[in-house]
Amino acid sequence: MAACALVAALVAALLAARDFSDFRVLLLASALLGGMIFPLYALSIAMINDFMRPEKIVAAAGTIVLISGVGFTLGPFLVSLGMERFGPVAFFWFLSAVYLMLAALGVYRVASHHYVPTEEKHEYSIYAPAQVGNMLQADTVQNRELAADTAAETDADG
Repeated sequence: MAACALVAALVAALLAARDFSDFRVLLLASALLGGMIFPLYALSIAMINDFMRPEKIVAAAGTIVLISGVGFTLGPFLVSLGMERFGPVAFFWFLSAVYLMLAALGVYRVASHHYVPTEEKHEYSIYAPAQVGNMLQADTVQNRELAADTAAETDADG
């Protein structure tokens, strides 16, 4: 997570500091910025869930959604104030500052929290592996049998 946030911060700072006369370079840098920003939400959730007790994960997920909503609400407003005062480059400086703080937080979390010893870890599995096609076929067969049974009961009652 910290690596993605750091690269995003550096690319945003590059976009803010440079005057791109070549549109292709601007497009490539923007694509790299988006590629680094996109996985950050999922990586953040994974990092938080790694340190949560199972009974606290739902509450943590609600808090993450709440904090994200506040950020999605206040972020554009704060950026627009900066852009009004400093021009369009303030957008990229704002992104750079936010992602530098996120990278610092990621490094802090990794450095300050102890991981579970290997002997205490267990395999994580929600469902036993199965082929999707076979499951869909079995479900369709069950639905047909249920429909046939229901039709037979209706005919018998009628």
